[in-house]
Amino acid sequence: MIKQIQITDAQIDEIFNAMPDGPAGFLKSWGYRQFAHQLLALRAMPAWEPAFDIMVPEQEELVMQFCMEIAGPKGKPGRPPDPVRLLEMAQALYQVERQAAVKLPQSGELVDVVKPSAS
Repeated sequence: MIKQIQITDAQIDEIFNAMPDGPAGFLKSWGYRQFAHQLLALRAMPAWEPAFDIMVPEQEELVMQFCMEIAGPKGKPGRPPDPVRLLEMAQALYQVERQAAVKLPQSGELVDVVKPSAS
């Protein structure tokens, strides 16, 4: 499940004030579309494709946990994961890789605001 990023009033104010010529520039040097694009940029998911090129330490820890889960406790029979558990394992590995590959904005953190070009 994808967690939606909530935009705070403080973030909205910060973007509004960062626009060209600040609030005085509204409808003079920039308008609602540029403002809306900047707000939407806060919610945009960064481009990312899982690669499994490198195993980050957190993935290695998860793999060891999953292997132990499948093998079972020492001296007892293991059990193969059911399809749902297998997908949960894959999702956990993807999420850890994604967090390591893409710096996601944290709550209250602004992404770089790109000022619209004068056209």
